Amino acid sequence: MICKVGDIICQVATNSALIREAQKLRHDVYLAEGYIKEPCAEGIIPDCKNGASTYLVALDGAEELVGVMRLSPPVPTFDVIDAWRGNFLPRVGCHLLDVCSKNSVELGSLAVKKSARTRKISWALYKATLLYSLMQEIDYWLIAVDDRVFRSLEILGWHINKVGNSIDYMGSPSTLGVMPVRNQLKSVFEKNPTHYSYLAS
Repeated sequence: MICKVGDIICQVATNSALIREAQKLRHDVYLAEGYIKEPCAEGIIPDCKNGASTYLVALDGAEELVGVMRLSPPVPTFDVIDAWRGNFLPRVGCHLLDVCSKNSVELGSLAVKKSARTRKISWALYKATLLYSLMQEIDYWLIAVDDRVFRSLEILGWHINKVGNSIDYMGSPSTLGVMPVRNQLKSVFEKNPTHYSYLAS
């Protein structure tokens, strides 16, 4: 277990059955939201990162899977960077060079079961991801997220260096950003003390 928020337990998925369930949840949520247009074979989105990634899962009191977040290493590079070529902001080379040369992961594939969306599962998963990343000495998160999620993270106080303009990615307008892991608690403390209390509790 990484952390517990109320009756929600966040942990690393370590067995193949739970990883497969997490991949299927991602597929089902992305299909329902229109991020993918057609169901995929076996209910899993084909992705070269599926086997190389770490899955952080949220389980409720009944041990039912209600959310997932994925951390993906470069395999062998961050393919998401290629998707933004031609749409980078000026002078972002130093950010991306640092990301690619340090211990970095792509953070994404957030999916929350529809029946659990009022329970702030995504907050719990971001908290767990921060704790896990600090323990693993991860330097950076590279994120390519829906613009609404990007704005929500900024409102909560997370520190994001925007490196790419909004483009259509995985079925929605999305922005590319770099998040220095060790800067996050200080940023949230300064910008949103209430959310800092949630993260620090």
